[in-house]
Parts: sequence; structure tokens; C-alpha cells
Amino acid sequence: MSRNSDCSDKYTDNDMTKHHKIVDDKVSAVSFLGVAYFIFWLIVVFASSLNNSGNRKYIPVKPSISERECKKAFVNVNALSPNEKYAVICCDDETISNASPYFGWLFDSYESAICAGKPDRLPFAGKLTTIAGSWVLPAFIILAKFLVICVKKVLDGRFSDWESARATFYRLGFYFVVMNFRGWILFVLLNKLQDMLRPGNLLDSCWYDDYMIRRTNRNSNCYGQGFDFSDHTVLFLCQIIPVLSCEFFCFSSFPNQIKHEYKWF
Repeated sequence: MSRNSDCSDKYTDNDMTKHHKIVDDKVSAVSFLGVAYFIFWLIVVFASSLNNSGNRKYIPVKPSISERECKKAFVNVNALSPNEKYAVICCDDETISNASPYFGWLFDSYESAICAGKPDRLPFAGKLTTIAGSWVLPAFIILAKFLVICVKKVLDGRFSDWESARATFYRLGFYFVVMNFRGWILFVLLNKLQDMLRPGNLLDSCWYDDYMIRRTNRNSNCYGQGFDFSDHTVLFLCQIIPVLSCEFFCFSSFPNQIKHEYKWF
């Protein structure tokens, strides 16, 4: 039996009109939250660019690059010499101990936030850029929900009634398109175009080449100049956060419809 026929048996025309209005209002609320989300992160990215001045990009190097006693060190690959301001960041014991790994980027100095490193207690810190973290985790909630729907249908013996799973299946398909568009178009294709327009690194040698940490990077002169971290920004803002946020907004905005009208659980 279709969803419309079920509703017509239980509700009058007036009830259905009120019901559709409530649903439309909630859909508008979800749309508003989506727009607010986009504007918020656009402001965050723009503010970060202003704070960075657009000309600083750091990579980790050996602490011996500095005359100070550093536990960690970072160099600005856009600096022409180590004597430039902010060319080398030395993370000594005092800087690391005073740095906040959670809100240092907001309240502390730019250098202190870099020295703080990744917060150890933050869930999935450092894992979201892996294949499992970027592709499986965002869709885990809706995949689990869709699996529960299918198992429920099989256990109840309602093999011909899949109307209740349609909305979940549509959202799952939408997330699949968004994630693949980010992966194949915004990442793979645009990286290929970037390599064609600007192949290789910008210079033949740089002042920090002898201080590279990884042996493989030592064979790549001026490592760090030929790439940026915009891929990670696009990954977070166009794949991980939108998918999780959209599913959260939908689930929190329509809890009664999900539980009672559609009988998902």
C-alpha cells in the first residue's frame, strides 16, 4: 500500500493540509540551516586567509634548522630566505606547553597554533583524510539506517512495500553523487589540470632542502611549493561536514515522521 493511501485512511483533508504545511516549514528550516552552514564556513575560510596574509604555507622540517633548542620546526615554503619574518617557526618546550591544541588557532598566535599540533583527545583527529575516514564515516549513519530498514522489511515479511525506504535511498544517492563529485572532479580532475598548467615545483633549489624530514622528500627540491592544502579544505567543507550535517538536520527535523508515519524503526 502506498504512503498516500495510508495517510488518506488515517487523516482527513484538513489534517493532511496541516501536515503538509508542517513538513514544508521543516524543509524550509533545513534549507535555511544549509545556507547558514555555507555562509559560516565561508566566513571561517575568508578570516583564516586574512590571518595568514595569503603568503604563508608551512611544512615540518628538522629542528636543527634553527639555532634555538626546538622540539619541532616548520618553514614557510614561500619565504626566499630563513632571515625573513615568520620564515622559520621554532617550537620549544615553553611554546608547546603554553599552546592550546583545541582553541589555540582562535585565541593564541599563529605560530603557537602550529606548535600545538593535533589534539590527541579529539575523535578522529588525523583520520578524516584517510579513505575510510573521508568516504565511509560520512555515510555511515545513513548506511546503517538503510540497513535497519531492509532488515525490518525482511523480518516483517513486507517485501513489496518499500515506500518507507525511498526517502533514505534518495538521500543516500544524493550523498553518493556529492562525494564522487568532490573526489573525481574537484580533486582528481582539477589536480590534473593544475599539473598541466604548472608542472613540477617552482624553483630548482631552496634554502630548506637539506632539512627535510622524510628521505623521499629530500629528493624533491623545494618540496611544498607545488601543492597547497586546499584539497583538505574542500574535503571537509564539501564532503564530510555537508553529508553529516544534512543527515543530522533531516533526522532531527522529522523525528515523528521517521518513527511513526514511515515506520522506519
